[in-house]
Amino acid sequence: MGAIRGFISKNDQSDKLIEEQNAHLDSLSEMANIKVNLFKEIITDRLINAGTGTDKTVPITQIQDFISETHAYTSQNADKIAGAVENAINGIINGGKENINNAISGLVTAAITGLFGSEESSDMTFDKYYVAVEGISIIRLDLMGWKRSITASSLSTKIEQISAFVMAKSTVDIMKTDFNTFLDLYQNLVLSENPESKTKDIITEAKQIFDMFKSNEKNSLKIQN
Repeated sequence: MGAIRGFISKNDQSDKLIEEQNAHLDSLSEMANIKVNLFKEIITDRLINAGTGTDKTVPITQIQDFISETHAYTSQNADKIAGAVENAINGIINGGKENINNAISGLVTAAITGLFGSEESSDMTFDKYYVAVEGISIIRLDLMGWKRSITASSLSTKIEQISAFVMAKSTVDIMKTDFNTFLDLYQNLVLSENPESKTKDIITEAKQIFDMFKSNEKNSLKIQN
């Protein structure tokens, strides 16, 4: 909630509005905090049940990390908020964004910018997950974001929108993932970055990577046993 409180304290110079602004500030902070906690619960529940029963999303072995961001901002500063969130995302990727497929980095950035920069609706929610190769591992990134336009008379010149954003990073359970699923995920990454890639090359490369991960998983299980 520090981002919200910091925004107002830096931009408000009127002692007469302190009490009223603090009341609005508490409401904004509570609203954003509720969204963050809700998103974390939703994502955690999804990941626990991923790949089981009627849930056909990519299964995981472990939730590695969570990040959350809340912001209060004007529409003119939307690009800065997207940049702050992107930096937070890069912070939980080992080696930064250079160590993850550029296509995924671009998709995530576009989604964030689209959410926080849009002025089409007073209340918008973003909900998406991606699978990517991070160095020598395959990870799943679950993202949820929310933005609401606000109209408080005492704050109208300072804050136009508030937002909440949550992302979870998890390791994919390769042993429970079939090759066709992996191939579909992999080809989307490759084609997003290089639309000219040939189908045969994509399949060959995907099979090599898939077999490598399967082999590593089997070796790990043998060591554990």
